[in-house]
Amino acid sequence: MSIDRIPHHDSLIFKEEPRIRLLSQSTLLTPEQCDEILKIDSSKFPPGVVTYDGVTHVVNDNWRIVKAGWVHREGYEWLYTAVRVKAAELNETHFGVNIIGILDDISFMRYEADESGGERHGKFSWHSDIGSGYTNMRKLSMIVGLSDPSEYEGGELKLFINGELNVGKLKKGEVVVFPSFVQHCVTPVTKGVRQTLVVFVSGPRYR
Repeated sequence: MSIDRIPHHDSLIFKEEPRIRLLSQSTLLTPEQCDEILKIDSSKFPPGVVTYDGVTHVVNDNWRIVKAGWVHREGYEWLYTAVRVKAAELNETHFGVNIIGILDDISFMRYEADESGGERHGKFSWHSDIGSGYTNMRKLSMIVGLSDPSEYEGGELKLFINGELNVGKLKKGEVVVFPSFVQHCVTPVTKGVRQTLVVFVSGPRYR
């Protein structure tokens, strides 16, 4: 459709009841459930990659330093059920976007401090989770804290929503949900280990 054929309906937009929010925080898991997931040895995960175009995956320490693995459905059906229920609930009450389900298996992220005295602390620079390729199907991003905040220093989650918003450290079992187009980052973990789950809830591509 050419630009001159796009209808002008701003008067109708103002009549719609506001609905979408850009951030939701709530509890998803109990500490005991987090401990069950932490039985997975994340210390042996490979380095996490960066996806620029939805196809090419590269390790870029300037952008991201993390060990990344998966929590597969087998043996963790209860986790996938909890995530699907929470995603549907929050989408209904907060976001109202068109979703289908979980795009990939649940990711398990391990951000470690550089105990050697160097500067290679676990981090993830500013980015959004949606892009070209299959990542364009991501509608909601869910980040779940597995570590107690006392176990690490740094590792704060920041979002850019009309300015920088510091969500801070995630509590154990807390979930933060936001549209996947929202820019966010994880500040360097300067002491200890920060462990989280990451879930992408998918839907039809933006048109």
